[in-house]
Amino acid sequence: MRIGTKIAFSQLAMGALIVAAMYMAAYWVWAPEYERWEERQTADKEKWTQHLWAAEEKRLALTVADWAPWDELYEFAQQPSERKFERDNLSEDAMSNLRVEWMLLLDPAYKIRYSRSLLGDWEEKERLRFEEDWETRLAASPDLQEQLRRGESVKGLAILNGRPVLVAAQQILHSDKRGPSAGYLVMFQAVDADLLKEFSQMLQASLVLEQDKTLQERYGQIAGAWFEEKDERLIRAYWPLEDIFGQYGMVLRLDIERHLYQEMHHQYQYFFLLSLAVLIMSLFVSVYGLDVLLTRRLRRLGDFLADIRNVGSEKQFKLPSGGNDELAQIAEKIEKMLERLREDRYQIDKLNQALQGELKERQKAEEQMQYHCWHDALTGLYNRTFLEIVLNEYAQSGVKGFGIICGDLDGLKIVNDTLGHEAGDALLRRTADLFRKILPESAITVRTGGDEFVSLLIDIREEDLWNWYQRLQTEAQKQDGGQMPLQISFGCRYQECCVPGGDELHNLLREADDAMYRQKNFRKQSTRGVVIQALLKMIELHESVTNGHSQRLKRLAEKLAREMGLTEEQVEKVILLAQFREIGRIGLPEPLLTKQEPLTEAERQEIQRHAEIGYRIALVIPELESIAELIRTHHEWWNGKGYPRGLKGEEIPLESRIVAIVDAYDAMTNFSVYRATREAEQVELELRRGRGLQFDPVLLDVFLEKMLGEEKQTQEVE
Repeated sequence: MRIGTKIAFSQLAMGALIVAAMYMAAYWVWAPEYERWEERQTADKEKWTQHLWAAEEKRLALTVADWAPWDELYEFAQQPSERKFERDNLSEDAMSNLRVEWMLLLDPAYKIRYSRSLLGDWEEKERLRFEEDWETRLAASPDLQEQLRRGESVKGLAILNGRPVLVAAQQILHSDKRGPSAGYLVMFQAVDADLLKEFSQMLQASLVLEQDKTLQERYGQIAGAWFEEKDERLIRAYWPLEDIFGQYGMVLRLDIERHLYQEMHHQYQYFFLLSLAVLIMSLFVSVYGLDVLLTRRLRRLGDFLADIRNVGSEKQFKLPSGGNDELAQIAEKIEKMLERLREDRYQIDKLNQALQGELKERQKAEEQMQYHCWHDALTGLYNRTFLEIVLNEYAQSGVKGFGIICGDLDGLKIVNDTLGHEAGDALLRRTADLFRKILPESAITVRTGGDEFVSLLIDIREEDLWNWYQRLQTEAQKQDGGQMPLQISFGCRYQECCVPGGDELHNLLREADDAMYRQKNFRKQSTRGVVIQALLKMIELHESVTNGHSQRLKRLAEKLAREMGLTEEQVEKVILLAQFREIGRIGLPEPLLTKQEPLTEAERQEIQRHAEIGYRIALVIPELESIAELIRTHHEWWNGKGYPRGLKGEEIPLESRIVAIVDAYDAMTNFSVYRATREAEQVELELRRGRGLQFDPVLLDVFLEKMLGEEKQTQEVE
């Protein structure tokens, strides 16, 4: 065997050993680290799953605990036939906000006295089977009955009529715990695909609730313990659940995709193929270099020695040179090889950067998930979930100098109904800003409900708390400035010292909440009056800008109404309509109302909303309630092409038809931001074009024949 071949084989064997050693070392070092990271990630998701499940159970239990000692519920439980409580407190919106799909009131003998459900897709038979299943299983659970009878809260999972639900129940008592129990309050929340999807989005993993009758055989009867199964694609973690009746059969399955595990194996394959390619290329370069540097020169040296034996001494021989050129070629090839290695290193670094970027994105997603889990999206304040966490931490550790301020934004529904939910949202944001402005940065301010706020303060003095409380009330009354004023009811309580493990904090929160509601009930009627006065003030400000147009319009409308022989009551409505027909514009953005350029289709539709807005505003103002329908219809056309409802002919109220004609006439004969003033002949021609299309033909004829000439003379005199 030639020496070049021997060297080539030895280098091949050495390279193979090096590649194998590097591959095994990488596998033994990297693989355990990847698996440990994957195990930590799985454990975190399992803990987070348990936390979300427990938080949902606790939220439902807190809702029941909040409702059960309610005097109005106590009276309703004794007389369910009185439906006022149901209308006021058990609407679909209220139950949806509480995330409650079903509510039962049980008598002291645990029989259903009243049932309320949001599960509209259920048939009546399914509802009855659900209730019968609950009564049957509760009757077969004396321990559960005893727990309720002692006044303890019951919460957990149950399978009723084949459907999994979260259950919370508690004894119904007076708020001061006096008198006998009126029965028991039971609330249910369906564990459906929407709830599991919400949890899955938070966990960034698939969460499934399934029935598994083989749990006891596979894992044993151990509640609260996780069990895992792995394959190449997924990690399946199982959490057996015990229902409130002490039975097993349901399991939460958490499916976590093993992206990192698969990526690790892909990297191993890429590493092996890359190493093999480098080995083959290195072998080729080595053989070629040996041939150039050693083998070829040895052959030339052999030929040279052979020639020396055959040639006489008089002939001179010279050993071939040229070694410098070959070394230069080898150096060039080595540089090329290094360039390829640098390129490979660049690709590896690029892959590593991609992995680091993915890890950062995941961390960012987890931070965002935690932020949205604890914060209110509208105001940026903390939410009720965070409030419960903080209260529990304070209750466990104990605090000193603890103060609570509760606030309720009054009149929010009126603003939402009249000016729209955007205006209501603006009030909520201003309320949140008020709390931020007055209270110190250490205060934990929470939006607990639609219009309710709570601030927690620790390590403070009682006099400081009352000073902040007074400043909040004072600043809330100051904030006007042309905007809707803030009407907020407040409640405040202080505790010098709260011992660890006690219930003082929750009791203190209830006392502050009760104080707030007492103030809210005291000022309930005045709040509505203040909101209505604010709306009237905004209307006055708007009318002051177009006062000349309104005065002319009232005069023209009154003349035409009297010309048509309307009653005094109808004439008064026409005058009111002429003045307040455009009140709905106060609910529109100011730049849109003053825009001089042509409106887009979307902007035109937005402006057309002012008729409906004005209708809603007029309904809540006693002075304008009689013309609410007239405000809504004063932009309807005789041929049905108007808005908002497309009425036509005499379906349109007579008062609205009168104002439509004089409004169009005055708009064309006087300057506005939308159009220039027109000549009298052009105005008359334009009005006649709208006869039978936009305007009532009879009213238009009367206006043109009997009033137009007088108006021309009046304008000439002016």
